[in-house]
Amino acid sequence: MADNWIGIDEPGTIDKRVDTEDVVFGTTTVMRERMQIAGASSLAIAPVSATSGLLVEFANTTITASLVAGSTLTASLTAGSTVGVILTTASKVQIETSAAGTIPISGNSTVSLAAGSTLTASLTAGTTLTASLTAGSTIGVILTTASITTGSSVGVQISTASVVRVESGTTVLTANVSGSTVIAYTQTNQLWQGTTSLTPLFGSISFATSGAQTIATSVAAASIRVLQWNVVCASTTSLQWRSGTSALTGLMPFAANGGISVPFSPVGLFQATSGSSLVLFNESASSVGGSIVYLRSTSI
Repeated sequence: MADNWIGIDEPGTIDKRVDTEDVVFGTTTVMRERMQIAGASSLAIAPVSATSGLLVEFANTTITASLVAGSTLTASLTAGSTVGVILTTASKVQIETSAAGTIPISGNSTVSLAAGSTLTASLTAGTTLTASLTAGSTIGVILTTASITTGSSVGVQISTASVVRVESGTTVLTANVSGSTVIAYTQTNQLWQGTTSLTPLFGSISFATSGAQTIATSVAAASIRVLQWNVVCASTTSLQWRSGTSALTGLMPFAANGGISVPFSPVGLFQATSGSSLVLFNESASSVGGSIVYLRSTSI
């Protein structure tokens, strides 16, 4: 692109023309000159969009932008570029790659994901990833030699109805990957059947008459599964757990002041059939006292 100049000659003679547009101020019409921002060559012309305005690319340059609430800043970064963002309330940062790859994050960083978002993190040795999940969220951890290496840890804080799933590749783990350790802490207020939450129920056992004693009443289409129970018998008798009138256990003899305490089993000790009450049969009129922990659900 060559340098040039415009000479203004006599008013009646047109030597050069300048690109303008008419602008009306009150009753006066003036001509505003259109300008173009250009570089050293005919191809280095800055593009202007009716939607976005002037588009500018920065090479080896630092730009500082202060955005008000509701603003959007889109930056295309080439290899070796760095973007530093200080966020205030109502701000948003969205990072994307145009091709497959990773975006390294240094220092202590916090990422808040909107519903339906996916975050993939590849952790090197000694790195810690902590995720706070709200109800209905899912975190899937893929354990491979390239994902979580020796010395790394994943800490997950889970709220109601959240799910943690550990996978090896695309297969849900039934055993740990060699060299990996999965630590899970039992909850005290619920158990799980697949993705269905089951709340344990607590009941007392107290009667002094012979025959069938209803311990847990039936609910339509629901089964009752016993997780733990204990009893003490005041006098000699025999007890038997039943589903309605069908035996679930054998007849168990107890001496006077004898009893039993069966430890908790998360898979259950025995289960009444769907729609049936859980019954404890007492062979003689012995006073029997104790307690029971059980599940009652249509999902078991």
